Amino acid sequence: MSRAPRGRAVQAAAIRVERQVMFWAAAFASLMLALWLLSGILLPFIVGFAIAFLLTPLTDRLERIGLHRAVAALLIVMLV
Repeated sequence: MSRAPRGRAVQAAAIRVERQVMFWAAAFASLMLALWLLSGILLPFIVGFAIAFLLTPLTDRLERIGLHRAVAALLIVMLV
């Protein structure tokens, strides 16, 4: 008798996993579609993040020399 409820529990778990897979596949597809549709808008932000990432060591070095971080950042912005 204990086999029937256990079988139902396994079946219910399989259905839950299947629903999770479907959810995450749909979420991934939606994210990819949004990125594709917004690619023209997102490109300047991505380039800005890349520039900031590349110039952070220069800001850190100017800060170590003795400049305040805001002044170092302003100096880099004026030079770039």
